[in-house]
Amino acid sequence: MRALRGFGQDFLSGAVFILIGGFGLYIGRTYRVGTALDMGPGYIPRILCWLLVGFGILICAKGLVAGAQAMPRVHLRPLLFVIGSILVFAFLLMPAGLLVAAAASVLVASIAAQDSKVVETVLLAIGLSVAATLIFVVALRLPLHIFPW
Repeated sequence: MRALRGFGQDFLSGAVFILIGGFGLYIGRTYRVGTALDMGPGYIPRILCWLLVGFGILICAKGLVAGAQAMPRVHLRPLLFVIGSILVFAFLLMPAGLLVAAAASVLVASIAAQDSKVVETVLLAIGLSVAATLIFVVALRLPLHIFPW
C-alpha cells in the first residue's frame, strides 16, 4: 500500500474501473458480439466493459489533473462483514430459502456498522426479506424457494 501513496483516490478508483473493465473484456473475448439488430451474447457485456474502461480513464485523468487526495484508511470490519453477508446469502439461498437467506444477510451486514440497533436491524431484515419475496418470487415468478421446506 505504501507504493500507492503518491496516487490519489480518484486515480486509484479509475485504475480499478479500468482493471475490472479490461478483465470483463478478456473474459468475454470469445463471445459472439453480433450487430445492433442481431445482438449476440457478448454485445451488451462488451459495451458495458468499454464504458467502464472509458469512465476509468476519465477518472484517472481527473485524479492526475486535480492532484492527489489522500487515500482514506481501509476499515476491515465493514469490508469483511459486507462480503460475509453476500456469502451468507449465496450459501443459504438454496438450502434455507429466500426469506431466511435475505434476513441472515441483513443481520450479518449490520454487524459492519458499530452503531446498529437490534430492533431496527430486525425490522429491516424482515422488511427486506418480504420485499425480496414479493419482487422476485411473486412479481417476477423466479423459481426460488421461499422457505426451507
